[in-house]
Amino acid sequence: YYIYKVDQGMAVYKEFSGEVLPSATPMLIKCATNNPATNKLDIVDKSTTAPKDNLLGGGYFHNTTKAHRNLTAYDANTMRVLGLNAAGELVFKKVSLDYLPANKAYLKVPAGSPDEIKVVSPEEYEANKVVPVSGITLNKSSVELIEGETFQLEASVSPDNATDKTITWSSDNEAVATVKEDGTVVGVSSGIATITAKVKDKKATCKVYVWEGVTKVTLKANKNVLFVGEQGIIEYSLAPLHARTKEIKISSSNKAVASVNLLEALNKVEIIPLKEGKTTITVNIDGVKATCNITVSNTLSLDYQDGSGKVEKVSVTYNQPLPLQYKAGSLCSFRHCDNPCSP
Repeated sequence: YYIYKVDQGMAVYKEFSGEVLPSATPMLIKCATNNPATNKLDIVDKSTTAPKDNLLGGGYFHNTTKAHRNLTAYDANTMRVLGLNAAGELVFKKVSLDYLPANKAYLKVPAGSPDEIKVVSPEEYEANKVVPVSGITLNKSSVELIEGETFQLEASVSPDNATDKTITWSSDNEAVATVKEDGTVVGVSSGIATITAKVKDKKATCKVYVWEGVTKVTLKANKNVLFVGEQGIIEYSLAPLHARTKEIKISSSNKAVASVNLLEALNKVEIIPLKEGKTTITVNIDGVKATCNITVSNTLSLDYQDGSGKVEKVSVTYNQPLPLQYKAGSLCSFRHCDNPCSP
């Protein structure tokens, strides 16, 4: 066997596939017994290629005399020597030597490596290695919330097989927005906060803009009494003035009497009278409601002037929409019918 990988305090071995070991190449030999007579290598007159990924070093056929030409000096910062640890496990470890003894395998390691590096199989390495986090992303880079509203931030940690994907959430301004352990962001008060999701030394952020919510809705109708065929308008205003809205719902309690259309860009509601009766128009903005009572009539009150100039109050009742536009105080004319007729 030889060592082809050193990582995370583990030296990973690989089985040499050839029958003939290359000369002058450090190898680890797994002995069948403790009997030296059966644990031996035969020298053969054959050549073979040493594995290029072998990380083992070794001193062979020499003693500890400095004059010997094959003597290997030991550096405790960059070398670990093959041996057993206190638990009887095969390891490469730091030793107290100036020179390596004969037939001793060692590894060259970076400065700061562990004192002991355990020899493991590829399977043991895969089972015990730590897969570091390479990055983290969020499903949103910015979010707008109304006070009291929540939003679920979702984090994706890469790679998928990272050993520890524990996420730590934090807010740099909890007076504006807080964040729970599962990434739920809560808008607290108007302002800007930055939410950070962190895994190990990797992090991702999301800007949170919190706006004041609606606390009051006020309605103003251009007319509370409408005639069939006439258009009515209700203007709505919000408090506070610059409150943000998420959802606006409008309704008529009696859709047979009047229907409604939302003119959101104008902050208005259009009322379409359909038949005589009464209805209540409700404007619901993010759960804050206001109502306005509307009466629909098919009777007009007019000042009637006959040919002699005499003026008297009259009521005109109709059962179809008027085919004209009128304005209070303006002059208009009607065709008189003794019996019901079309307007």
